[in-house]
Amino acid sequence: MPDFVGGGAPVTLAGTTWTTVLGPPGSGQKIQVLSAAPVNLDDITHGFESRILKGATPHALSKQTLSSGADPGQLVSNCFLLQATDEVFQVRTAEATSATESACHVVGFEVP
Repeated sequence: MPDFVGGGAPVTLAGTTWTTVLGPPGSGQKIQVLSAAPVNLDDITHGFESRILKGATPHALSKQTLSSGADPGQLVSNCFLLQATDEVFQVRTAEATSATESACHVVGFEVP
């Protein structure tokens, strides 16, 4: 039965290393990515970047800059689908972490 994925505790990012915040759909399924809200928990301003990684091929999606202590941002302006078992949604910061790793809240929905 279709259900929401993600939406629980935020995923801790790994600085400038791409972090998978939403894994691939199961075989024959799709995941509709509804929201990705980065939170800057560090003490410096960060640019947040998102992409779909299909196999070894990256597909850039969006960027947003958040100052330290700012409200959460939004990297998904229009929802999109992960359609294959080798597709994942990833986020990273453009700058190295100074003190505290940032995080990202992500919500998707399994499409039957």
